[in-house]
Amino acid sequence: MKPKVIISRCLTNCNCRWDGEVIHFPAIRQINNYFDLITVCPEVDIGLGVPRKPIGLFSREGHIEVEELDSHVVMTEKVKAYSDHFLEQFPRVHGFISKSKSPSCGIKNVKILTLNQYILSTTGTGLFARKLLNSLPCIATIDETGLLVPEIREQFFTKLFAFFNLSKANTNISDLIKFHSQNKYLFMAYNPQKQKEAGGIIGTNQHNDFNQLFCNYSLKVAEILKDAPSVSSNINVLQHLFGYFSKKHLTTHDKQSFLNSLTMYNANKIPISEIKAIIRKWAFKYSQNYLKEQSYLQPFPAELLSCV
Repeated sequence: MKPKVIISRCLTNCNCRWDGEVIHFPAIRQINNYFDLITVCPEVDIGLGVPRKPIGLFSREGHIEVEELDSHVVMTEKVKAYSDHFLEQFPRVHGFISKSKSPSCGIKNVKILTLNQYILSTTGTGLFARKLLNSLPCIATIDETGLLVPEIREQFFTKLFAFFNLSKANTNISDLIKFHSQNKYLFMAYNPQKQKEAGGIIGTNQHNDFNQLFCNYSLKVAEILKDAPSVSSNINVLQHLFGYFSKKHLTTHDKQSFLNSLTMYNANKIPISEIKAIIRKWAFKYSQNYLKEQSYLQPFPAELLSCV
């Protein structure tokens, strides 16, 4: 079983772009083995040809419409109906890799035009993408430009596998408690206050309807993972983990070396993965089973780091 990821079809070497151009994006082939990819092209799937006249988002009397650029033929309802049907077919997905700036699939920075094609805004969201995001709060998103930026790519993988693992804990309270325990330090790095709130949802509602509990908990996880952890938050978590070893197992040299690594990470001189690797090594060396299971130390398969 692998995470289910929707991907804009044009990123998969498919001839479906409006201008007939084929995008060659090797990164997709490299990560393909780790995900169940579901391709989507709303424009082709509603019947538009290749090549075709381009479409865009237009502001019309306070509403956003999808229209052909030149003729202003409105396609909004077709795209909405397609989006609804698509989501009925795939109600449980964990990620979305979108074509940047697409009026159908773009997750951000999509142009919104006036009727005479002046740019009103560059902060829009494609119509299909907007429907997807509104319907599926527990979904990790990225576009092809983000996949090329290590920090953004790693955040996407982290969220993706967190949502994937959460979806596997949707049948009973024991699995959900285990999931929360294994993600304690990951959630603490992202948002310590909401991490406590998520624990409270489980702790105070164990005897209530599980489906409702799972829904409430899932929405809280989506809130936790909304924004990337800050450097100071990561350092706080790393110091917590360091405490498992500092008193009983480490030499003075080990301690000072680790603290030096934190200083270098704080100065952006080394990646956090180097420090996590140290903690993970100690967890196995000193049989800290609780830490060995913490997703914070390896939130997604390590092989994905070298795939893109």
